[in-house]
Amino acid sequence: MNSFWDKYDNLIDDAKNSNKLELAEKLSQVKRYVNGLTDGWHDFMNGLNEILNSAESLDKDDKNRIKEIIKLT
Repeated sequence: MNSFWDKYDNLIDDAKNSNKLELAEKLSQVKRYVNGLTDGWHDFMNGLNEILNSAESLDKDDKNRIKEIIKLT
């Protein structure tokens, strides 16, 4: 079973490999919010939701994977 961060990093890697560099960069930036504090996780979740809601270029698989990550948190 993959860990949460393995799944997240795989999503970033897959975005890079599919030449979705803007998505990969946004996901990488959002990951930096997690600092072990509650407000960091809050910012992380807000960032993921912003990516999910603002990116019309996301395909169905990307959206589903981001939704799965949100559910895991």
